[in-house]
Amino acid sequence: GNLADTVTKQGKYAEAETLFAQVLEISRRVMGPEHPRRFDFLSDAGAMYQRQEKFAQAEASIAEALAGRRRTLGSDHPETMQGAADLALALLSQRKFVESERAPRTRGTRLQSEEEPG
Repeated sequence: GNLADTVTKQGKYAEAETLFAQVLEISRRVMGPEHPRRFDFLSDAGAMYQRQEKFAQAEASIAEALAGRRRTLGSDHPETMQGAADLALALLSQRKFVESERAPRTRGTRLQSEEEPG
């Protein structure tokens, strides 16, 4: 992950994409697909795609990381909340204004409905 981040900051995006693909595959195989560190790598890959203005790929990586964090860490975890904000920014970059407005609010909306008596 760190080497891929460094290469991204140097603007060597093709190399960074290759490194992130390797890191994601190895982390999935070694740590498992639901490991929190793997979601960090996905978020970092999303940031790398955003720097390249590859917004659809950024959205996909960030959304996958967010979904995994919600499953494993819960909606109230700070990393999950940061992931929701990251997804909102990725959506804004694509001019998906309605979706971006909903992204961070999904947590609150779901919790509110869970708290209501059934």
